[in-house]
Amino acid sequence: MLSFRKKAGGDCAGFFGQASSTGGKSKDQRCTTMRQNKRKNKLLALFLTAFFLSASAGALSACSKNSDKTNVDQSEISSDSSSDSSKVKNGNFEFDSKKDNTPIVTSPKSWSLSSSLTSKTASGVIDTDADAWKNLTETGGNNPMTEAEAKAQWESMNAYDRLNYIKRWKENNKNKKVDDLKFYKDHYNISFDDIPDADVNPGTHYAEGDAAANQKRVLMIHNTYSTGTHGTAQKYTSSSSVTLPAGTSATFSVWVKTAKLTYGTADNDAIEAAYNRGAYIGISQTVGGKSKDQVQVKNINTEKINESGANNGWVKYEFSLKGSKYASTTFTIVLGLGQGNSNSRFEFVDGYAFFDDIQCTVIDDTKYDELSAGAETVTDEKFEFDASADYKNKYAYAIDLSTTENAAEAASLSTKINASSIKAIEAKNNEFDADLTAKDKTGVFKKSALDSSVSSETNEYFATTWKYDFKDYPFTSTADNNLLLLLSASGTAYEATTNTFTAPANTAILYTVWVKTSSIGSGYTGAGISLTEKASATATADGDKTTLLSSIDSTTGTKVTVDEAGDDSLNKDDLYYGWQRCTVLVTNDTEEDKYYTLTFTYGATDENAEKTAYGAGYAAFTGFSSTVLTDKEAGYHSTGTYAAKKEFSDSDDDTASGAFDERAFGSDVTTKFADLKNYYGVESGSPMVDKNSTAEAKINDYEYAGLVNKDYAEAYKTTYASESGLAGLFDDAGALFGNVSEPAMIYNKEEGKSYGFIGRSSVSVSADSYKTVSVKVKVSAGAEASIYLIDTDERAKTAFTFNTPKVSYWYDKKGNICAKDPTSSTFKPATDTAFYLDNRGLYVPNTSWTKYDAATMNGKVYANLSNYGTDDDGNLIVADGGVSYNYDSTVWNNQGVDGIAYYAKDGKYYAYSDYTVEVTDLMTLVEADVLTPRSLNTHGAVTLEKTHIGDTQGAWKTFTFYIHTGNEAKNYRLEVWSGVRDGASANEAGSYVMFAANEMDALTADTWKSNLKQSVRNAKAKAAEAGVTDFKTSENVRYYAFSFLDSAKFLRYDSTIDVDDVGNSYTSYDSTSSDYEEGVAYLLDEDGDISRTYVDYSKTEVTVAADDSSNDSDNDNTDDTTDTSGVNGWLLASSIILAAVLLLAIVSIAVQRIAKKKNRMKAVKPAAKK
Repeated sequence: MLSFRKKAGGDCAGFFGQASSTGGKSKDQRCTTMRQNKRKNKLLALFLTAFFLSASAGALSACSKNSDKTNVDQSEISSDSSSDSSKVKNGNFEFDSKKDNTPIVTSPKSWSLSSSLTSKTASGVIDTDADAWKNLTETGGNNPMTEAEAKAQWESMNAYDRLNYIKRWKENNKNKKVDDLKFYKDHYNISFDDIPDADVNPGTHYAEGDAAANQKRVLMIHNTYSTGTHGTAQKYTSSSSVTLPAGTSATFSVWVKTAKLTYGTADNDAIEAAYNRGAYIGISQTVGGKSKDQVQVKNINTEKINESGANNGWVKYEFSLKGSKYASTTFTIVLGLGQGNSNSRFEFVDGYAFFDDIQCTVIDDTKYDELSAGAETVTDEKFEFDASADYKNKYAYAIDLSTTENAAEAASLSTKINASSIKAIEAKNNEFDADLTAKDKTGVFKKSALDSSVSSETNEYFATTWKYDFKDYPFTSTADNNLLLLLSASGTAYEATTNTFTAPANTAILYTVWVKTSSIGSGYTGAGISLTEKASATATADGDKTTLLSSIDSTTGTKVTVDEAGDDSLNKDDLYYGWQRCTVLVTNDTEEDKYYTLTFTYGATDENAEKTAYGAGYAAFTGFSSTVLTDKEAGYHSTGTYAAKKEFSDSDDDTASGAFDERAFGSDVTTKFADLKNYYGVESGSPMVDKNSTAEAKINDYEYAGLVNKDYAEAYKTTYASESGLAGLFDDAGALFGNVSEPAMIYNKEEGKSYGFIGRSSVSVSADSYKTVSVKVKVSAGAEASIYLIDTDERAKTAFTFNTPKVSYWYDKKGNICAKDPTSSTFKPATDTAFYLDNRGLYVPNTSWTKYDAATMNGKVYANLSNYGTDDDGNLIVADGGVSYNYDSTVWNNQGVDGIAYYAKDGKYYAYSDYTVEVTDLMTLVEADVLTPRSLNTHGAVTLEKTHIGDTQGAWKTFTFYIHTGNEAKNYRLEVWSGVRDGASANEAGSYVMFAANEMDALTADTWKSNLKQSVRNAKAKAAEAGVTDFKTSENVRYYAFSFLDSAKFLRYDSTIDVDDVGNSYTSYDSTSSDYEEGVAYLLDEDGDISRTYVDYSKTEVTVAADDSSNDSDNDNTDDTTDTSGVNGWLLASSIILAAVLLLAIVSIAVQRIAKKKNRMKAVKPAAKK
């Protein structure tokens, strides 16, 4: 505890104050001496002031020359020059500079931190060495209580004591800067509150005596958050991604340890996180530039997993990753503690996670098979592994991205290429002398046959080329033993064409071939591949020709290197000995089969190529294969130097509309329900939608919910044959889907089931803008559906509510309350003004008002008390962001700044905290029909939701929300449910609901007005039919004109308690302004199968600017300007200041001398004679 005490020898010297010497004098003597010296010190003070002002100005002058430079905190910029050759940079966390003032390296090399809710404590690389840990987490015995003591002890203080002192100093010197402590030169990058608990030193996984046992640094993620809920989510992402060329693999491992994992329930009690929360290891992947779902081992709690404490409590996780065969694969490591975001907090957690010693090795595919044996297999459907449940004791995982649903068909080039098609390309300049072409060698050959015959080969050009360029051959399969060789000693360009291929309707076929070329000289053309369309499988005439790959020079391609190979004979520095894998993807999105041939070339292919374009060299092709890909697999393919794509598509394809969402990456819709990309599938009562729920949070765990596609209805009948009720729905796809191609469907297998799709992230609607949210819904008999717009800025995550104030009144320009519209031609101020605003901000009755009743009103003061919220004591409180007046700055939390508009006691309300002035609510006069309000809301708030939507009779019904924001942005997520989100539903077994998007043009101010105008007409007509005589009183509409004086953010100004004379901040506010005209704030317009809801927040959320209290003359010269005159402004200012002070000193001296002389003359003047 900090203590405050009077310093010995001084008068109430404060905490951290300096002791002063009194020289043994009494207090009275000291004061006398001070008075005697006071006058003498004035002149000295003036001259010193002038000197220091001048010096300061000179210093500023010097600084101004470099004023555009920013002082950079160098405390965490590493100067470690040691080399890091690892694939995952700084994976052992030993490559950050060790500095005394960075005991936690919060920005470690090659890693970046991100948080869902910013932790209250720092994370980063820490030193687990016992001495270093003690230096940071335990006191060294120094506890200085004054600056002098701190200065004297500073060099001997450890980090813990220094940070503790700095924290206490800041708390007691709030008006000072820490730079004022001259002995505190090298500022720490953390605060005292960032220090981890002394008892959580994780140590390392190394055993005593290990070669790497001196590597003591590890990565720490420390989560601390307790505002509303315990826990948050943080992660470090590696900035060094690992890219695997097609046909290679990798392994990597990481050590993990956790401590003190807790989380909070709604009542803020921190409890131990036994499951569903913890650390995680994520592997973000892309194949061909397309992102896949992140593979995660999550909810790691090593205190539960490694209860024996082996390896000092650390647990090692290992991953084997096999890259795609036809595209590069990139993966990035993510290390985290807790998961979720502000919309989804059920996996938030507090505590510690430590990570160390990430090792990554690139290997060839044969090595992968060996290392991945026995590991848990990752699939597109299974990519999250819960270490607190089914995978508690699973530490090895295998990710195989090379597999396809259809195995590649190895096609021997000897059978696919017609020998007669291997010929010189027809072109006017592609002709060379016979004695030169005699050394050319073209055809499909067996590699083994050429190896055997090359020793007796008379073609020296071929023999030399073969011996040197083809001595190392990485392919060993029978099919790969056949290769197409186009070798030109003469410079002749050659081509070889395949037999006709067929791409069936709606298929994708990938062709793969390995290519090797000689070094292609400047101006020459290397290898190439083209596609020629055919009218049929037997057609001989050529159709359109498309060049797919051209100018291939395999010698310039990137070599494939690995760290380890399954066969020691392989070259790890060039795994494929200069061969490059080339792929061609052919997609046929039409309803007809397509036919084509592939042509392999060497040399110039342009029939008009110049003679100089032809050069000697070769192109060899081998390992030809074809694979039929699924839509998902085809999506991985990307084009580049060695990859091309040919698309067949119908230009007039008329696709049905209304897909609810995209499919989750890797989720197949062709045979079953597919997961949604931008929505989670959850049960009613899940922690995802109920913050008080203790149920296990399951995502996409219901097999009968997801996207379904109209084109695959027949396949669904087969897949769900055992569930006859569901399968039968797809008998008539036309009736089920209508004109919607891919809706989201939820089939209710059980009675009373509620299941929904909730947005993964929130959508932001900026202030003063327009937005439509429109959903089509189809509900079967026996089912019910619900739609919600959830307010993600609100902690409880419930549907948006909209409300106008309960009551508002008419005001004139002065803020007096009127009995009618003061701008009306019939308004009479003398008798139609009901209440006058007094200097307390309260209302007193106008005794001339036509409805004034002395018996009931005399002596009372009134105010609008109906629109405020209440605190726990029943006081009426000003809404967040509302008005406040700091009437007396010397009193903390005084009236005006305590957030209370009116004070409650014994069922009554008072203007002041001493309960001396009772205030009567104006609503009492409204209820007595004495005072007519401007608006009166008798229906209460509305919620932006549509619940219990019943049978739509086989039709699609459209629900649209039209939103106009006010002065605040809105953040929402869309939820659609079968049943309701907060409990059991009335759904019958075998029923279903479907949802589809309803695409609409962007909503603008003009379309808002026109749509609203038409809907008002519709709603008025329906209200009239229902017998409603006053449409404005209808339950489906709210009219409102903004009234700041009736807003829950308004606070009356009371001049009687304005000690500091702060004044009324809103004297310029005019309630009669046309800016506050009445209009529709809410409207529900339902017409058959269409429901339209309009919500205009701009009617209730309005910014009223406070009066500008600044003096215009003070701002005349505030613009930043650049001085180009060559005169330094600071030097000029210092000169002026010095001259002024000196002049003042001279004048002061002269005045003092004159005054003394005059006093002396008065003193000697003789008395007047009588």
